[in-house]
This record gives sequence, C-alpha cells and structure tokens, in this order.
Amino acid sequence: MIQGELYKSSHLGPLLSCVAKRNIDQVLYEVHEGEVCGHHMGGQSLALKITRDGYFWPTLMNDAAEYVKRCDSCQKMQVVPCTLVTEMTPVLCPVPFALWKIDMVEVMNRTIFMGIKKNLLESGAKWQIGFEEDQNNTRIRELLDFGDEGRDRVILKMQKYKKEMAKFYNRRVKNRQFVAGDLVLRMFKASRAKDVNKLNPKWEGPYRVRRVVGPGTYILEELS
Repeated sequence: MIQGELYKSSHLGPLLSCVAKRNIDQVLYEVHEGEVCGHHMGGQSLALKITRDGYFWPTLMNDAAEYVKRCDSCQKMQVVPCTLVTEMTPVLCPVPFALWKIDMVEVMNRTIFMGIKKNLLESGAKWQIGFEEDQNNTRIRELLDFGDEGRDRVILKMQKYKKEMAKFYNRRVKNRQFVAGDLVLRMFKASRAKDVNKLNPKWEGPYRVRRVVGPGTYILEELS
C-alpha cells in the first residue's frame, strides 16, 4: 500500500498497480482494442501486455482470455478450426449397385491394375487373353441365380464397414450443438461473396438459429 493505492510486487522488479473491479473492463478495452495501443492480441498476450503496462488483478489471465473470446473482430477473423464437431452419419447406396459419380476413377483403375499384376505371377504380358464369349455368357447366367444372395451379403459387409468407420471417426469428435434462438457466426465463404481475399474476415454474422434440421445442420436467419 503506497499513499492509499494498492500495489503488487512483480518478479520482474517494478510494482504493479492493482485495478479495481469496476475498472477491469475499461483496462481490457484500452489495451486490446483502444486507439492508442490496441491491436487485438490473444488472451495470454493481452494479459502480459497489461502487466508490462503496470497493471494487475488476481483473475487477469482468465479475464483476458474471456474478453478476447467476446471480441467481435477477433471472432470474425478467427482461423477456421479443424476440430470435428459432428458425428459421422454413414450413407449406403440407396439402390444396390446404383452408379455414383466420384473423383477416384483414375486411382481405382490404377489399383485394379496393380491387383491384376500381383495375380498374374508368371503370365507377365500375356494377361490380355481373349475369352470365349459363349462360354462366358453361360457362366454369367449361372451366377445370376445367386445374385440376390451375393448382393445381400455385400450390403451387410458394407453396413459393418461403415459402422466401424463411424466408430473410429466419432472418437475424435467434440460435439458442438446449437438450439433455436442461439446466435452464431457463419463461415464467410458459405455466402459465396465475390472479391474475397486472405485479409477478409473468416466469419460473418451474427445470425440466429431459426431451426435445427439435423446433426450439425441448421437454418439461419438474419437478426434484422
């Protein structure tokens, strides 16, 4: 206590002026985004900057982190997180053996080719051997009688595989759910705005959750 003012001794040497509770928000604002020294630093950097400016209070580190989380500009410029927030919903082909358009045709062809090479062994370059069309057609007709059984067996295997895949995926998920009425930010690129560059905000909003459609899917509305 010096002349009626409370100070805290610092490990770096100078005394730190203890800030009254009613003045905490003002100090956080001036250092974080004020006209003189504010440049929207992170929570820990903000707390250290305040101590270097000669101020202190017992919950400084936590208050600085919470203040940064509430800062509108910091939220909109925040890097898009890579954390998984919604559990996987496995989707099977709606119609057995229906055609799906995918971008893996070239890779799959290469995979098939490698499989053929491994099974040819001594045949080498003789893999392009013609087949007897009549004999082949007869064999196909014989196998068609077992088509339903084989298709059902494949579907069961696919269901089992997708269940195991979802189980592995969901172990890394940190669920983040919203309810109707919550205020949220939307990724800026979701609006498909033109003339967007790397210096633009990553997020836009806020929006209000109007309705929950499904896991991780929401209908949003503007506040106005």
